[in-house]
Amino acid sequence: MDVDDVPMSSRLGFARELDGILQDLYESGVSVYSATRDRKFRSDSWGDAPAMEMTVGYLVIVPADRQFTQLYIPRRTRLA
Repeated sequence: MDVDDVPMSSRLGFARELDGILQDLYESGVSVYSATRDRKFRSDSWGDAPAMEMTVGYLVIVPADRQFTQLYIPRRTRLA
């Protein structure tokens, strides 16, 4: 599903739900870090078909007393 296919009214609901989850996490004493990377996936078996483009999200949850200054995101990703 592409986020552009989701009506704006539903997007607000998703955002509120995510905010509630994040608030619960913060109250339980953790820090949340996130990152995204735009990816293009393709397979040799696809022939001339274009690559499948998507944004991959990464989420790291650590105790609040730990702080990250960098989040290493893999350059290569495989769909299984």
